[in-house]
Amino acid sequence: MEIKEKTMEDQKVAIMNYKGALKDMDVLVSKLTGWVEVEEIETAGDLFAIFYNNPRTAKENEVVY
Repeated sequence: MEIKEKTMEDQKVAIMNYKGALKDMDVLVSKLTGWVEVEEIETAGDLFAIFYNNPRTAKENEVVY
């Protein structure tokens, strides 16, 4: 595996970390999109989630994303 380093222009990003049930994602996304609207942030793409463990095998309230 080759690792590449990249320098990016300054930009404003919104990040949310959460440990809990996968079903909570709808509420979290609503909070995040509400904040984006209030702050009048123009988005450059779709929201996405990164899972730090496998949501299919993690215990119900221990999904980390």
